Amino acid sequence: MAVSPWNRHDCYFRHVMSRAADAATELRPWVSKEVAARLRWDELELVPGSFVSHELQSRCTDILYRTRYDDREAYLYLLLEHQSSSDPLMALRLAEYQIAFWRRWLKDNPNAHSVPMVFPVVLFCDPSGGHWTAPLDLSEVIDPDDASRAFLADYLPRWRYVVDDLSTVDVDALLARDLAPAVATLFFLLKVAPRKPRLGLDDLHPIMRYLRVLAQGGGGELEAALTYILSMGDTDRTDLEPVVDQLGPEAKEALMTTADRLEAKGRAEGRAETLLEQLALRFGPIPASIADRVHNSSIAQLRQWTARVLTADTLAKVFE
Repeated sequence: MAVSPWNRHDCYFRHVMSRAADAATELRPWVSKEVAARLRWDELELVPGSFVSHELQSRCTDILYRTRYDDREAYLYLLLEHQSSSDPLMALRLAEYQIAFWRRWLKDNPNAHSVPMVFPVVLFCDPSGGHWTAPLDLSEVIDPDDASRAFLADYLPRWRYVVDDLSTVDVDALLARDLAPAVATLFFLLKVAPRKPRLGLDDLHPIMRYLRVLAQGGGGELEAALTYILSMGDTDRTDLEPVVDQLGPEAKEALMTTADRLEAKGRAEGRAETLLEQLALRFGPIPASIADRVHNSSIAQLRQWTARVLTADTLAKVFE
């Protein structure tokens, strides 16, 4: 099974934004100056897990950080919207995700009489250039008629979020932000890669200074960027060789390793799809648990299972 575009965005986004110091360069400008001054940015701690509902994981990815607001526990919630149009019910979705978080928090703090503050930020980038148009407050999603809204104001919940709409920011303005190199690279590629079938030196020239920092810093940051580039569109290693030639020997090694890994993964995905087709023809619909197992197996294991398809008389015997 080929990796879907949203999954590529998800993996790359999580890799970059799971580094607290880098994520802080994106989150800090989106809270008010008064709030930013009272949040302890040096204490950001990544909270594992996701609060996005299963049916919406194909369009949203979330990251949650714990810190303190003065002497109180507080959280910053960053959600990447993958889709090519803004979600008109995002205010309601975010309310659901925050309530899901608070419910989990209360299980760990059963004697609490209040819950911590959560600051939500939505990151949006429509590859076609469309802008975010959805309501930014839960009260705007609820639908009284205009004449009634004024005297119903006390009954309308206020639950506001902010949006960083990369579609409204040109490349020069984006790269002028005070972002960590990995974050600037991520945002640039989110804007450019989905619209450009092949990326080469001319296309990546605006972020060469960031790629150079990633190459020198290690930690898998350059590999993550190369993985995303090679996974999107038709870019291959030959397109990127002039890029890494300017970045040094570490970058050349990273490109070779990344390209080889992706090619091996592509071969494994092709074998997995073929095996699942053979299993379905022989045994009928395949359970999701079996499909997941097949997609997460090595080529050697896939070869072994494929050899058993013609002789096994049950699905279970294929996987013995």
